[in-house]
Amino acid sequence: MDMKIGDPGTRSRRLQEKHAKIPTLADYRAMQRKNKQNGDMREKEFARRDDLEAVVTMWARALGILALVSATRGNRRIELESETTTPPSTPDDAWCGRKDPRS
Repeated sequence: MDMKIGDPGTRSRRLQEKHAKIPTLADYRAMQRKNKQNGDMREKEFARRDDLEAVVTMWARALGILALVSATRGNRRIELESETTTPPSTPDDAWCGRKDPRS
């Protein structure tokens, strides 16, 4: 009897035929090789993600340190919200006898 694609029962027969095969040692070894390759690829992907995360963290720290250094001059904290700052009324307040850095 010829089976056609739309024939009822075709799928179940195909599944029975597929699962009826007893795996041999070669099949088992091929499956192990495939799983090992997939595992190696997963490990490489995780290593790549870890490297990327480390680089991003390093840059974030570096930029944070630069922002902190540029935001603080001596012991005086410059407000990040305002673009310009005014010098203190007396030179001894925060500039410690130095010239105004903007001049």
